[in-house]
Amino acid sequence: MYVNSEKYYFGIISEPYGTKDGYSYKGLQAAIVANAANATGQNPNEIPILGAESEIKGFPGVRSITYNPTISGTPFIFHNIFKVYPDKAVQFIFWGVGKSLSLDFKSKIDEAILSIKIN
Repeated sequence: MYVNSEKYYFGIISEPYGTKDGYSYKGLQAAIVANAANATGQNPNEIPILGAESEIKGFPGVRSITYNPTISGTPFIFHNIFKVYPDKAVQFIFWGVGKSLSLDFKSKIDEAILSIKIN
């Protein structure tokens, strides 16, 4: 986990299974939302999804989802960037407190992504 300006956070999750194991982008995205729902005590369909991209320019096979759960009364903004490989899945998770992806936060995400090699 990394912290920027004491208000933006970044973590990486690498999972040892991928498409060879039946894992899919749809399944991973559903798990991401289900985990947020579990943290809030809500159903997955109650988690506000602010955006989802099935293609990120310059990163073939990479997808993203931005969502806004409220945990213990505090609104959080999450932006997950993820890729499913044949034998693994990788997520880059950015989060902070707020109701939207501010320009400042978005620029920090863009800066971090440019320094990460996703192939």
